[in-house]
Amino acid sequence: MIFYNIKNRAFTLVELLITITILAILATIAFLSFGNYAGDARDSVRISDLKNIQKSFELKLGKGSLLPEPDEKSTIGVSLDETPGILWYEGKFGEEVLKEMKEFSELPLDPSDKSKYKYLVTEDREHYYLEANLESGEKIVVTNYKNTFSQNNSGNNSGGSSPGDSVPTCDNPIYLHSNGVTIKAKECAEAGQEYSFNGTNYYVASDKNDIKNKINSGYSANRIVTSKVTDMSELFQYNNSFNEDIGNWDTSSVTNMSNMFHTAIDFNKDINDWDVSLVGNMSGMFMQAVNFNQPLNKWNIDSVYDMKDMFNHAASFNQDITSWDVSRVIYLSQMFDGATYFYQNISGWITRGGNYCFRIAPHLPDSYIPSGCPSF
Repeated sequence: MIFYNIKNRAFTLVELLITITILAILATIAFLSFGNYAGDARDSVRISDLKNIQKSFELKLGKGSLLPEPDEKSTIGVSLDETPGILWYEGKFGEEVLKEMKEFSELPLDPSDKSKYKYLVTEDREHYYLEANLESGEKIVVTNYKNTFSQNNSGNNSGGSSPGDSVPTCDNPIYLHSNGVTIKAKECAEAGQEYSFNGTNYYVASDKNDIKNKINSGYSANRIVTSKVTDMSELFQYNNSFNEDIGNWDTSSVTNMSNMFHTAIDFNKDINDWDVSLVGNMSGMFMQAVNFNQPLNKWNIDSVYDMKDMFNHAASFNQDITSWDVSRVIYLSQMFDGATYFYQNISGWITRGGNYCFRIAPHLPDSYIPSGCPSF
């Protein structure tokens, strides 16, 4: 007769169940550990990416170049808690930025969802702010505004301070542009304040009225920093005695220069190094500025749409500006009307013709006039 040991068989089944349970627990622990390791690895990639971008930006700035415009850049500046009082323009470190960054063979992306890193610049494109989100939900920030490598609630070995820390005072708020001429103010410089640069005090103006008042008080015009000024229209209109050197002014933020020197009879200073790349309106700018005759061939007029009456009766002006690309300019009528000393061949200019350039320079021979521009 055969007997089965039921007790031993039952014990073996219990052991099997226990073993399966232990294996399941170990598998869960291993899975969770792997998840943590994977998360740490992704964070390492993010930190490495931001540091590599930082190195490339610092190299670019070290060569005197401006930072690239972010992809999908916002048109309205935003203020960050980390940098109070500073306006940033938000976008992405994307394909267009990559075209200017030769150090990268491919676009760095977040390792989790392949999204682009957040990238912000100041208006002068001399300060950057890079941001990525860590696995924990905290954010990591790299910026040259504080010149630190920062991480919220880090408690790690990054060696940086929290972005919420107080921002230091503005270092070297006034500086010389890489062109060796223009005096600029950093974003952190306060309008209405004086700052010393190379042993000379400079005043940061807030707007054109501030400029007028400062000059009228006897302050030297070439010690006024105009980086924060956006409108210079009619600034010296009918000022018959002004003839100070203002070639070092920073006009990179200015959008309107209409009638700026209208009837400024004495003015005749070199302003060829001005950055007028954002100026849209130059109508009447030198109208009846009868002594002005300085070169303007360096000007980038790509944003200008209105040049009507620009040199109307500017009796002395005769500079070669034939290299100007006026193809985007809409209004050119009477541009040199009455500027009888002006004798340059502008027939190569591309215009809209007709009334848009009516009497552009009626004293010039037809062969010197752009095609389609009526003299009378």
